[in-house]
Amino acid sequence: MFRTKAAGAAAVLIGMTSALVAASASPAFAAGPCEPQGPGITVNLSGAVNPPPPIVGTPFDDTLIGSPFADTIVGGGGNDLIIGNGGGDTIWGDNIAGQVPGEDIVNGSDGADLIDGNGCDDVLSGDDGPDTITGSQGNDTVNGGNDNDALTGADGNDTVNGNYGNDNQNGGPGVDLLQGGPNNDFLDGGPGPDDLIGQAGVDTADDPLGANTCAASTEIIIAC
Repeated sequence: MFRTKAAGAAAVLIGMTSALVAASASPAFAAGPCEPQGPGITVNLSGAVNPPPPIVGTPFDDTLIGSPFADTIVGGGGNDLIIGNGGGDTIWGDNIAGQVPGEDIVNGSDGADLIDGNGCDDVLSGDDGPDTITGSQGNDTVNGGNDNDALTGADGNDTVNGNYGNDNQNGGPGVDLLQGGPNNDFLDGGPGPDDLIGQAGVDTADDPLGANTCAASTEIIIAC
C-alpha cells in the first residue's frame, strides 16, 4: 500500500515501512523478465527541509531522487533511476517481495552510502563519500567514486571499478572484471575465472579461487 503526501507543488509517493525487507534478507521476487514494467512515479525531494520518511517506489519504472538528508530509498520492481542526493543514504534497487525486479541505475551522490542493487543487472555508483555497494543478483557494474569504498559484485558476471580512493573490491561468484583505479586497492575476484587490473597505485591481488588473470599493473600478487 502507498500513500501520497504533498511536497510543494509535487505529489510524493511514500511507501509504508512494512513493505521493506531487511537488508540481510533475500526477498522472494515474483518471476518475470528483467525488462521495463511501464511508467511509474517521479519523486524529487531535493528541496526537502526536513528528513523525509522512507521512500518506496512502485512495481513499475520509477525515478526517485532523495533529499539532502540520510534517506532510505527502495525502488520496488521495474527499471528504476535512483539518486541519493546527499547524506548517508541506504538504497535498494529491488527489495520488495512479490514484485518483478528490474535493471536499476543508482547513484548515491555525496555521503557514506549503503547501496544494494539486488535483482537483475544494475549500474550502481557511490560518487563522493566512503560507500558500501553490493551488486547482489545479476551482472552488475559497481563503481566506487572518490573515496575509500567497499565494493562487491556478488552473484553474476560483474564489473567492479574502484576509481579513486583505497578500495576493497570483491567480485563474488562468476566471471568478474575488477579494476582498481589510481590508488592502493585490494582485489579479490572470488570464485570463477576473473580479470584483476590494479592500475596505478600499490595494489594487492589475492584471489586463490578460479583460473584468474592478474595484470602486470598489480604490484602485490598474493594469489592469482
